[in-house]
Amino acid sequence: MYQTAADPFHPLLRMIDRYRQDVHQLQPPSKAGAIDAMRGGISIPLPPTLEGFLARWNGAVLFRGALRIRSTAQLAAAAEGVRNVIVFADGPAPHDRWAFASTGSNSVVIGRWHEAEEGQQGGRFEPLHDRFDRWLMATIQILDENHREPESQLRARLEVDPTGAYLLLAKADEVMLQGNPDAARELLEKATTLEPDFSLAWERLGDTLIGHDDGQARFAYLKALRGLRLPAAFPSATPASTQLIRVLSRLFPPGDDGWERELRHFTQESVQDACTEGEAQLVEAAVVALANVLLARGERPSARDILVEHIDRAHAFAIGLLPIETILKLAEVEIELGFHDQAERRLRLLRDHSGTVYARTRLLMGWIAACRQEPWAESILEEAIAGLEPNSPNAPDLHMGPRFRGMVMLAERQLLLGHVKASRELSEAARQIAIRLRDEALHARLDLLEGDQHRHEDNMVEAEAAWRRAQQRNHGSAQLKVRLLLRRGDLFRATGDHQSASEDYLQATRDFNALHLPIREAWAHLRLAQMGRRESAEQARNLFKTADLAAGVAATDAISGNPALSLEWHLERSGEHARDRSNAQRARPPLTRADADRPERRLGAHRIAISACGPQIVHTLDKYLDTCGRSLDVATPRVTDPNLARYLAAADLLAAHQSFEAAEIMLRHLLERRPTGMAGQALVGAMARSPNAALVDGLLQALDGGFDPSGMASAAEVLGLRREPVAVPILRKLTGPKTALRVRKAAITALGRIGDQSAIDELIDALAESNLAEETSVALLLLGEWQGVDAQAQALAARTEPISQSLGEIVGRYGGPSYLLLLFRIAEMEGPAGIGAIHGLGYLGEARAVPRLIDALASRNITRCQMANAALEIITGHHEDPEESLLRNRWIEWWEKNSGNFQEGCRYRHGEPMDPGTLLKRMWHDDPLVRRAAYDELVISTGVHLPFDAEGPYRVQMNHIQAWTEWWNAQTSDVFPAGRWWFHGEPIG
Repeated sequence: MYQTAADPFHPLLRMIDRYRQDVHQLQPPSKAGAIDAMRGGISIPLPPTLEGFLARWNGAVLFRGALRIRSTAQLAAAAEGVRNVIVFADGPAPHDRWAFASTGSNSVVIGRWHEAEEGQQGGRFEPLHDRFDRWLMATIQILDENHREPESQLRARLEVDPTGAYLLLAKADEVMLQGNPDAARELLEKATTLEPDFSLAWERLGDTLIGHDDGQARFAYLKALRGLRLPAAFPSATPASTQLIRVLSRLFPPGDDGWERELRHFTQESVQDACTEGEAQLVEAAVVALANVLLARGERPSARDILVEHIDRAHAFAIGLLPIETILKLAEVEIELGFHDQAERRLRLLRDHSGTVYARTRLLMGWIAACRQEPWAESILEEAIAGLEPNSPNAPDLHMGPRFRGMVMLAERQLLLGHVKASRELSEAARQIAIRLRDEALHARLDLLEGDQHRHEDNMVEAEAAWRRAQQRNHGSAQLKVRLLLRRGDLFRATGDHQSASEDYLQATRDFNALHLPIREAWAHLRLAQMGRRESAEQARNLFKTADLAAGVAATDAISGNPALSLEWHLERSGEHARDRSNAQRARPPLTRADADRPERRLGAHRIAISACGPQIVHTLDKYLDTCGRSLDVATPRVTDPNLARYLAAADLLAAHQSFEAAEIMLRHLLERRPTGMAGQALVGAMARSPNAALVDGLLQALDGGFDPSGMASAAEVLGLRREPVAVPILRKLTGPKTALRVRKAAITALGRIGDQSAIDELIDALAESNLAEETSVALLLLGEWQGVDAQAQALAARTEPISQSLGEIVGRYGGPSYLLLLFRIAEMEGPAGIGAIHGLGYLGEARAVPRLIDALASRNITRCQMANAALEIITGHHEDPEESLLRNRWIEWWEKNSGNFQEGCRYRHGEPMDPGTLLKRMWHDDPLVRRAAYDELVISTGVHLPFDAEGPYRVQMNHIQAWTEWWNAQTSDVFPAGRWWFHGEPIG
């Protein structure tokens, strides 16, 4: 039992004597052993005076129940998962809970427990007193004197407990809100004297000193940081925030050793775990600040190690929060170190985020693409800049710094592409941000860019003036200083002083090396190589190859006089990127289609590099294609076959070259060697997307004759995929009966893809031939001719053998509800016709077909049963595993429960009333065949001919889908009401 020289509860007894007997009730003493049992049931020490109270009175009801002190048996944890806060009293308000909590050093503090709001977890503890008896006397006085306002309650508590550090802090906060920092400072100094490790009081003291005495403010903030221990002993109502780290970072000079020591001590000694989101963010802010200290000194590898270590550590934190700021900072460091693939893998973790995080992620990806001179860099940066704009004209502009960086990077990119006007517009807009931020470093960077713009226009006088302005500014950037040294070398070189220019360039390479900026070092070496220093060319080439930077390697080879010097390297790296793209396009786990973006941009950079070389390089690519093609001819290639990857890469690089020689080589491989399988598909796809205009003439000549049907069919396929209108006349001739069947099919398909309605007459003539029915029907439907469906329906009705399985699917997918009965009849047939009709019923989407399809599940024909199950899933969106037993019974049971959700006369697809938006969603599918079929159906149903490359680059597909989405969003609900059938924008059925 707790003993005191004076009875701490004497004021309580005296107050009780002043009231009637029924106002206050003190319970009898606790039974022997009750306190020991209770102590064993809680995980923190029991306050000594509370123990003394419970020994004398095992609970109390004061002021007729306004305040209830719990008995030993009623003490309980404040909330589930909060074991270190114990509630011991309730009242006077219904939500008032009074508790004690451990401070982490075998002492306790008394205060108020704030329960979590609805939808939140846990709760927060607000410490007030360091002794139970002081809390009791203060609370009794508040109730006795009827203090209702928080300010008067605080005064009453301070009267009873004038040396309570927590109360002094609360009073200081109140005084600060009244605009009296001097009085608050006095209170906080007293609080920190009473409690030297009171971190929050030190932080508040720093707030009162900032701007008044920054030196003392820094001391106070450091004391606050040193007093922090994570995880916190209890969930505080005022937890430590990242603001403490941000303020301290501003109070230390960049790269300060002392600040580094403080941050290392905090992150390594004061942090054991992070149990809340705020704690995780505080640790992350300290780690990022430490990385910034190292970066200010140019110690990028060390900064990277610190950030990588924290990401690994954060995975083990109890809160399990993704360290977003660390990932973004690490990606930034790895970009500067030339570890671009690693940086993109980090950013992959943030790809599904939205808002500012997404925009900042895009900014870093745009930086990578611009640094590597890859395609789509401008669109990525433009998207990032737009995402960092304020949401509304009156909203605060919180992301001016990142937006400035994006504008400058985009301006540099536009200048590289020769768009000086666009570059200037961006730099002028960025200058306004620099003015608003009053940052000399930002102005200096714009001066550098302005000088580059003048140099691009051969105005070296103005360029020198701009660079000189940048040099004279107090920018504090070591990297910018070296970049300006390069510009001085450029000026020396322009005036013919090659010796001074070489000295500046050489010094720049050393400085960039010291700053661990290998990409910038390589470009500096390239300047030396241009001046005849051979060893610099080799050093640049090695640095660029280490970073897998195709543009740099190609530039180095061009300066060396042998553009094909690194062709083997380009092919090897392109082969690896082609394999990565293939895996991503197939969504091979753990990849998704979005992962194709990185290898496609890498391939684009190699493509640009090769296209800039002379025609002689295409002959080397020709030999490479021959070698890989022969290897594939004698084997059964798989997607993972290295020879296939090399063939894909070589075809892609060859298609990027716009020379006549490149066109001749591609045509020879297509028309004479005729690769098959995936290699043939790759060659056709590369030629279909090639910017080489000479290909079209060669393909048209091939259709004129002189090649066997296989070559002519391939030529027609490429022209159709390219959507070349000039090919329509000759393709129309090839649809006649005298042409080989393979060529006719390719010509018909190509005419449908090109979309020229002048070909309708020839295609209608081909409808009567059963072996051309599928291709002709789809082509006519794409051209807006209804006979593409009607002829197949008539063929089905006549049951003229042989009936292709695809006919029923065509009628169901593109026809209207008037064909329901026809499909019912044909579905009863055995063989391909019946199976096709079952599939067609699924695409028709009419709910009346569901019972018929469920009956078809009883068939002993496995294919028929599987097709019926697939058709049911197409209509309902519900999946049942066909490999499990009682498939029909499971569908019957499901339909009995859910048939009320489906209406007759309404078209359903995947459980929802169908509209063009349904098909638009399917264009995101991982399977290219599904994407292509959804696109064809979308064109046929709406009559809109916006493009979509189902097997093209991921970013091109996304741009196409965006255009379709914008079209769909512009439509009103009465144009395409959900659940109807359409043909070229007109309702049917």
